[in-house]
Amino acid sequence: ITPVSSSSKILVNMNVTAGNSGSNAGENAFALYRSIGGATASSIETFERAIFSYDPSGDSIHIDASIALSFLDSPNTTSSTTYTLYARTNTGILRLNDHQVSGLGQSTITIMEIAQ
Repeated sequence: ITPVSSSSKILVNMNVTAGNSGSNAGENAFALYRSIGGATASSIETFERAIFSYDPSGDSIHIDASIALSFLDSPNTTSSTTYTLYARTNTGILRLNDHQVSGLGQSTITIMEIAQ
């Protein structure tokens, strides 16, 4: 997105389809990065979202979830601004855009400029 005014706010809405697989599905962390004018991206927000399950038999399980994340940014620029979402999990395998039953999953990022 390229803001029209340096005083504009940027609303970043993310809907992530995520699944954890393993004998213990655990906590996921997401980090939103911003790059202005092609510069090196830097982290501007982190989100912790939990998908917990425990199988005492040790069998592999898969948990799916839809996760909504939002961030209101003040980049103070009229240069091209790029947002990227990164994800990690503390245990098992984190799958994005994967749905165990249908095999279909979709994540979206919607970015809107809010004039001030």
